[in-house]
Amino acid sequence: MSATILAVGTAAELNDAIATVNAAATGAFTIRFTANITESADLRALSLASGVTVTIDGEDHALDGANTYRGLFVYAGAVTIEDLTIRNARAKGGDGGNSGGGGGGLGGGLFVAAAGNVTLDDVAFSGNSAVGGAGGAGYYGSNLAVEGLGGGGGLGGNGGNGGVNSGLIGGGGGGLGTGAVGGGPGAGPEAGLLPGAGGGAAA
Repeated sequence: MSATILAVGTAAELNDAIATVNAAATGAFTIRFTANITESADLRALSLASGVTVTIDGEDHALDGANTYRGLFVYAGAVTIEDLTIRNARAKGGDGGNSGGGGGGLGGGLFVAAAGNVTLDDVAFSGNSAVGGAGGAGYYGSNLAVEGLGGGGGLGGNGGNGGVNSGLIGGGGGGLGTGAVGGGPGAGPEAGLLPGAGGGAAA
């Protein structure tokens, strides 16, 4: 069976292509670059069903993180990356809530989770970085059992602040959420790189 070709020339088209392959139950797909792509936000993670394979064919183009955004994130599935330069990508761990620890900045140009299987062929990495999140500011309430401490930052998600005079502790940031803020009192988690990757609710 021949692969379905998804041509991409912008970050928005690349994100749409990732969403398409993530939604598929079976099949082979090739995401083919038609131009250099500079990110303006973090890309979705690739999270493939067991019957799906994906080749990312750079056609000798580049994926540029603009020194702000992470490169490719393979959460699950079989992915081949070829003829691509991944440059200037930056993975930053989430900041901790009040007194919570910062999250790990993991991946930089490419992050492969335990369920991912990636093959590289003629792929270059240049100027990529991974930076840990900042720890939350110290928080000294009159009664720490009442004034809860914040949650730690996740892999890109910020930890929530503890509830003041509420007995609540802020939830940790979403494990895969670039904008997944941990739940604090009255604050729910936000969407992250994968559906359901928001921060935990306060407990």
